[in-house]
Amino acid sequence: MFKLPHRAAMTLLVGLGLSATVSAGATAGPIVCAHQPEDRMIFSVTFNAQWENGLKLVNTDSGQVLRTFNNFKNRGAGAEWNQGNGSWTFVVEDQPCVELKAMHKAGTANASLPWNDSASRRLGAGRYGFEDGGDADFNDIRVRVQVRALDGSLTPPAT
Repeated sequence: MFKLPHRAAMTLLVGLGLSATVSAGATAGPIVCAHQPEDRMIFSVTFNAQWENGLKLVNTDSGQVLRTFNNFKNRGAGAEWNQGNGSWTFVVEDQPCVELKAMHKAGTANASLPWNDSASRRLGAGRYGFEDGGDADFNDIRVRVQVRALDGSLTPPAT
């Protein structure tokens, strides 16, 4: 665990594929950034988990949750989850960076179980895996992020 003085250090550590502690008990997820305003960030999310897993896409400046994903959507997950597996396109405006904040429960959808932060690993350019337990396969949640420029070209995000 690392104590971080500011977001730049967190971005550097996450770019190296490491998780970092930013406050007591909170683990920072990977941060992905568009190359310039008006880019489109495309998030493709898949789950391969028996336990309940969730992913929140969070604006790094405001803390606003932009979108949520949950593998138990329509099977017992709470109403705060937007969708299960799938893709979502985010049009970048003034804030081009998004944190991938993953969490899991030690069981299936159950409101009485607490959420736990999930460990993350960078799997390649624009690809991230999250772990919900002890098997260290980092496939419980998989996220692929692409940036589509105004000219239509696709590239991995900046980290």
